[in-house]
Amino acid sequence: MAKTYDKETAWTHHITIDKVVDMYECPDCGFEYNACQELDTDEGGYECPLCESLELEEENKRLRKALERAKRELSDDESVINCVRNAYYTVNQALKE
Repeated sequence: MAKTYDKETAWTHHITIDKVVDMYECPDCGFEYNACQELDTDEGGYECPLCESLELEEENKRLRKALERAKRELSDDESVINCVRNAYYTVNQALKE
């Protein structure tokens, strides 16, 4: 999850543009975002949408890799199952003769 900054910390990075739009600058990446990004939690504070997006992209990559690994393992398991079935069939045929 992206780093969250409380209002006191965020205030140190506060700037006002044309005295109309309150903007905050993320101390980690420098991205400036509208103050309406305030978190709807008891603690309040602000969360950088760019940092959050980058973290979600990384999580998505990690999950895709895990999915591909699981698919390979499933394929390996299916190969083992097929070998066991073939051996079972061969043994059954030999016992019938």
